[in-house]
Amino acid sequence: MANAFSPSDAKSHTVNAVDMTEADLLKTLVGTLPPCGADVVVGVGDDCAVLRADGETVQVLTTDALIEGVDFVAGPGFSFESLGHKALAVNLSDIAAMGATPRHALVTLCIPERYGRKEMTELYYGLSRLASRYDVGVIGGDLSSSRTDFMVSITLLGVASRSEILLRSGARPGDVAMLFGRIGDSGAGLDITRGAHSPSEAVLLERHFRPEPLVDEGRWLATHPGNNVHALIDVSDGLASDARHICEASGVGVRIDYAALPVSDELAEFSRCTGRELDRYLLRAGEDYALLAAVDASAAGEIAGRFRSTFPRTPVTTVGSFCRGNRVEIRWANGAVSELAGGFDHFARQ
Repeated sequence: MANAFSPSDAKSHTVNAVDMTEADLLKTLVGTLPPCGADVVVGVGDDCAVLRADGETVQVLTTDALIEGVDFVAGPGFSFESLGHKALAVNLSDIAAMGATPRHALVTLCIPERYGRKEMTELYYGLSRLASRYDVGVIGGDLSSSRTDFMVSITLLGVASRSEILLRSGARPGDVAMLFGRIGDSGAGLDITRGAHSPSEAVLLERHFRPEPLVDEGRWLATHPGNNVHALIDVSDGLASDARHICEASGVGVRIDYAALPVSDELAEFSRCTGRELDRYLLRAGEDYALLAAVDASAAGEIAGRFRSTFPRTPVTTVGSFCRGNRVEIRWANGAVSELAGGFDHFARQ
């Protein structure tokens, strides 16, 4: 989730349909709010809110909730330990998308009677292991009972230099669209929880339930010499939606090259075994938490090479280019070009 009133990360299930989209609801809610204070550098509409701190330092804030029956269900691959990991990971990914360093977290739990000390200890074990990797301190939160389902919500604070912070709004015509990380695997993992089968299902379930936020990679991109990375977003709602978010914030268009999209061996095997088309996973499935960047075309090759040397386990791929106008398009493998639609919306009618 970008901040308290920003469209949130892709979820496993949609909620009851309402008479508006996420964007409509966001616009309505923001319209009821008073103006932000002078210490707010970035408010609604990016991966995090940004507040002035001391000197060149800024604080970044994000929050996200995982709700039983909406974002997760018990089934193949699920555990409370993995839920604790994922609850923090989705927030860390927002911090990564700003090029910031995570620092402190607040955790809120709403617990129904069917769960107790055992499940909550497992949850905190998964959360704590990931927090330790990134030196994140859990400094408070809230505990509440729930009459229905379980919920875990985390608010995460990070820090950065104001001159290094990366926003969605910096893309320029002529920039290339570069993808760091994998896409589609989490969506395939989700379908496995719903009954699909593949020899690679263990890996795909792991990538769905235990996503790896690209925190170090985001920080590296933000501090790359020359300021050649102009915009950044995490791919949480699906590539189609998140490419559009950059375009709307930056006032540009984009054309994605379908043939250039990276396909993991596990996702390719899943598609062959199930007969399901790859495009539904590569373009519209979310929760992979890759990073999509707008990069100066003249520096793209150098950035990709240095990135591969620094992070050999994280794929990097040039997947398209940004252009003048506002069209979000895809060039298919056969050369045809069409509007790139789709992606996750909490309130979309099914």
